[in-house]
Amino acid sequence: MIVVSDVAARRRASYGPTSPTVGERGARTRERIVTETLALFSKIGFHETTVRDISEAAQISRATLYQYFESKDEIFVELLDECGGALLRVVRRAGPLGPTDEGFENLKRWLADWSEVYSKYGTLFVQWANVDAPGTSVRPLVSNFLRTYNLRIASRFRKSGLTGMDFREAAIVTTCVVHRFNHLRHALPPAAAPSYEAIEDIAIVLQMILFPSTPVSVLGRSPVPTSRRRKRLAAPPAAQSASAKLEGLTSRSAATVGQIMQAGARCFAESGYHGANVDDIVRCAGFARGTFYKYFDEKLDLLLALSEECEANLYDLIVRFTDIPPAIEGAQARREWIEEYLDFRAVYSGVMHAWIDRSPRAPALDDARKRTAKLIHESLDLLLGAGRLAGVVTAPAADTLLTGVLERLPDAIVDNRHRVRREQIVELIATVIERGLFDLDIHAQDESA
Repeated sequence: MIVVSDVAARRRASYGPTSPTVGERGARTRERIVTETLALFSKIGFHETTVRDISEAAQISRATLYQYFESKDEIFVELLDECGGALLRVVRRAGPLGPTDEGFENLKRWLADWSEVYSKYGTLFVQWANVDAPGTSVRPLVSNFLRTYNLRIASRFRKSGLTGMDFREAAIVTTCVVHRFNHLRHALPPAAAPSYEAIEDIAIVLQMILFPSTPVSVLGRSPVPTSRRRKRLAAPPAAQSASAKLEGLTSRSAATVGQIMQAGARCFAESGYHGANVDDIVRCAGFARGTFYKYFDEKLDLLLALSEECEANLYDLIVRFTDIPPAIEGAQARREWIEEYLDFRAVYSGVMHAWIDRSPRAPALDDARKRTAKLIHESLDLLLGAGRLAGVVTAPAADTLLTGVLERLPDAIVDNRHRVRREQIVELIATVIERGLFDLDIHAQDESA
């Protein structure tokens, strides 16, 4: 078992069945607390769950609960320790990897075992996205665990002869993609979620990223048929909330609303929606609380306006991504696009976290998330139909790779590396997209030239 932080190390020892202080009855109470907490996380979310909710669900007093755990965060950390041990055992069991039949079979088996752990701790991993956000007390614990886990994977890659990519960065990419795949399996309704069998599609994408010299015959996949038809993405519904805030305003009032929205986006990005409050936002904007409430009913009203703005800007980005040539002539344009995306993400990361986490729970946010997911999927369908994706890559697998990398990799690479330059992040994202989506290894082509 790993120690995820000094905080975790300082907390009281878990009450197990053999505890001389509590004994079997106490262990059963503790297990009931953990079980009910997981159920509440799944039903109403991490942020919305309170200690009172947990004690009532477990049919104990809050005083009794505090004898076992200091907070709901500590319950999450306890589960993280347990799950972490299972994940590390999976890494230790992984066989040799590489651009061979044996290497690819071992990768598929490893990812399948990894997904089994996700199946057992499904609710935990769905909530992982919720707590791994700026401003949450659990985030340092999650980040510390991921650093430890990625170092183990990096060590495995070092022994596998991986080339053209930093071992630790390759581990972070793998974690982001696998986590995205399994998060979708447990967060989406069964009809919309990827099936367990789709793990082979993810294995193909990761094999292409990690070992681009792998022969197509090893992947065991016939080329996906293409239509070669060029289509355009449908435009999203016209944004309403943000424009409605400006309708009929004087230029001075419109400028005030713009400043509040910029401040809100900055505060949500830095502290998360739940960590930021109206006082933070007006302080950042340089206004009084009364000015905020003159234009916005509440903090959620501001988030909805930013969501509309974010969705419209993201549509433009995705359309331009589909216009970039997939071959080597698109290399520079791809890197320029990633630079622009990182600027966009820096502004709207708080909004995007709210979409992914589904917290706060608001129909308008859920609708925006669904429209965005549909847009990305349609863009990849378009590329696949035009024969621009690698012939063995399916659109759902490409979707998982692209969203996992764009949503998680920028933060993950910063959290896992003490010193990282922006150009390194851009180059890593570009390399992953080129190898995984387009079967294009630019660095290898440069060396051969």
